Amino acid sequence: MELTDSEREEFVTLANATFDPGLWHESELPILRKAKADREREQGKERGEVFSFEQPTLTEVHEDSDPEPE
Repeated sequence: MELTDSEREEFVTLANATFDPGLWHESELPILRKAKADREREQGKERGEVFSFEQPTLTEVHEDSDPEPE
């Protein structure tokens, strides 16, 4: 995986924020991004912030579900 200059800079920043930056390879940038997002989400919960995310609607019908009882 060849990173652009901005991706490489992001990788270095994220890797240096871990306990052992030398363990990471550039191909693991998506893992570092996800870890950062998870950490920020958890910190937001601790501060009481609300994050929006897509939730299924109640009007969705599943093919394997029974029809409504009469």
